[in-house]
Amino acid sequence: MIKLTLLGNLGHDAIINNVNDSKVISFSVAINQNYTDSKTKEVVERTLWVQCSYWRNRDQSCKIAEYLQQGTKVYLEGVPFVSEYTDRNGEKRASLSMRVDFVEIASFKEKVDVETFPDVNVEQQAQNAIKNDLTKPPADDDLSF
Repeated sequence: MIKLTLLGNLGHDAIINNVNDSKVISFSVAINQNYTDSKTKEVVERTLWVQCSYWRNRDQSCKIAEYLQQGTKVYLEGVPFVSEYTDRNGEKRASLSMRVDFVEIASFKEKVDVETFPDVNVEQQAQNAIKNDLTKPPADDDLSF
């Protein structure tokens, strides 16, 4: 089994398409990588683009697509695959794609209430509840002294 995990930013707003009895949410994710060139000793930044598809059956909500906007940071897990194609110049190329099994929004482009959409997993809702609890001042009866 091959599994790929990514943390990157959406390159464009998600698009929902109907395919037979399913819906597919399509988007691209940019992963920035830095490395030092061995010859010039300069730091080089490279961006890897991954085309993603998140399949939903007809009865599942696609509301999460509303929050998959350009610039949003996402954590993804899924199965990678490589597609080969020929570019305009007749050269063979390859692109990395991913069938997404798990989506977690790492940071929103805009501040939104995560609990307003059901597609976010229970773990993320719990993480957000913890963050909210940590930012609230303790009640008088919670003080240890």
